[in-house]
Amino acid sequence: VNFVSSLTQDPRNPQSLYAVSYPSVLRSTDGGASWQAMAVPAQVNSITVDPSNSAVLYAAVAGPGVLKSTDGGQTWAASASGITPESDGQIIVWSILIDPRNPALLFATTYEGLARSADSGATWTMINHFGYVLAFDPFVPGALYAYDPGFAQFLRSTDGGLLFVPVGAPPNRQYFSTIFADPTRQGTLYAGGSDGLFKSTDGGHTWTVKLTNSVARIASDPSKPVLYATLNG
Repeated sequence: VNFVSSLTQDPRNPQSLYAVSYPSVLRSTDGGASWQAMAVPAQVNSITVDPSNSAVLYAAVAGPGVLKSTDGGQTWAASASGITPESDGQIIVWSILIDPRNPALLFATTYEGLARSADSGATWTMINHFGYVLAFDPFVPGALYAYDPGFAQFLRSTDGGLLFVPVGAPPNRQYFSTIFADPTRQGTLYAGGSDGLFKSTDGGHTWTVKLTNSVARIASDPSKPVLYATLNG
């Protein structure tokens, strides 16, 4: 495996991994010790695994937008009805997020904004034209946190993403590319981007800087209260 632009772990099977290493999509069933190429009929940006069924995969792609597999990646079908296409007819989707408590609820970050599906990707509705950076609240069912780069503000939804309400803004209107809800402390959020790593302990109302390095991704260890941050540069 060379440069990996996206790495996904199966929530039900930690040994099962999916990596996007352009132009290939690779799968490992032994925790990354070995990899096998997968056949996906489009340029893939990321893979998402249904947390309730390991055989259901979603591929965020350029062209058809969303591809869905119900047989572990053996076959794929387009599943992007309702997502706004580009002027040339292509649909570009960067990533797909699944509500861990309600696997039928999906969000897709697209070139034209954020899309929402309540029926496992069969149909989609565009929410806005900016695109949000999202994180599901691990403590409250149906709740999400979002960062809106268009207005540089944090938002929260308590109805599964139908309505987002502003809750706060970062200091000096920083741009963030990732947000993360701490699974061990309710109301604690982390946001990372080119201006560093920031922390909120009041659900996004106020923020303090924790690192000044550029941060690309934030993750946690599910077995203990440890956070990891991927730094740029």
